[in-house]
Amino acid sequence: VTVPPASGWMPSFEPSVWYLGVGAPDINFAPVASAGGPYTIPEGTTQVLIDASATTDLDTPIDDLVYSYDCDHFSSFVATVYRVPENTNPCNAFSLDDLTYSVAVQARDPGGLNHTAVTTVTVENVAPTPVPGCGGNCTPGEGESRTLVCPATDPGPLDTVTVSWDVGAGFVVGANPTVLFEQDGPYTFTCRAEDDDGGQTDVDLTFNVINLSPNVAMLVRPAAGMEGEPLDWEAEALDLGPLDVVTVDWDWGDGSPVTTGDTATHAWLAEGT
Repeated sequence: VTVPPASGWMPSFEPSVWYLGVGAPDINFAPVASAGGPYTIPEGTTQVLIDASATTDLDTPIDDLVYSYDCDHFSSFVATVYRVPENTNPCNAFSLDDLTYSVAVQARDPGGLNHTAVTTVTVENVAPTPVPGCGGNCTPGEGESRTLVCPATDPGPLDTVTVSWDVGAGFVVGANPTVLFEQDGPYTFTCRAEDDDGGQTDVDLTFNVINLSPNVAMLVRPAAGMEGEPLDWEAEALDLGPLDVVTVDWDWGDGSPVTTGDTATHAWLAEGT
């Protein structure tokens, strides 16, 4: 039965109990903790700040509370006293792999009453980063080859990273490929780094292959002759680009027409060199 208050009676916060006196007794109310969140951070992040600034207490100034943090929830609380608004605490247990962690914040007032709030920290996977290269001079000439390399990094220390190359026939996992540049022009290859959580990054590597001049070897070269005497000449042109078509032209230096071909015959009508 609830007895209505009479003169000299003061109610407690329990409606069925009444206290006799000139004032209500001191009643301590427990704080109501807030852990903020939920939080989301990328894999490899060194810490997350747990914000308990929304904690409330009916009869204790917020900056007189003691806050404890359990960064893996129900393991152990680490006591930290802070003052509003500097009311964040770093947790450092979330950088290993993409998971969802529970985090608890406990607020305790000077009278020993406490309350615990729980939130979550979700660590999202971050794809690895490949850095393709050729291990040296990446401006080759036609007919030259280069070995492709592609080191990759991943912010998740527990992730397993697989590297593959597409050099024109689809992605192949394995050793660093060696490519031959048969012709001058641009070549683009793609390195892919993929972790065991499905994160994937593709990065292109482009070569601008330069054209190289052919070399000429004289196979038949008369040392001397008589004026008006037909002399036979033969040359071989070598080009490092196996797809290049090479033409040999002979300029006789006497104003006569240029002769085309690997072999040629010419007679000088006047003596000279």
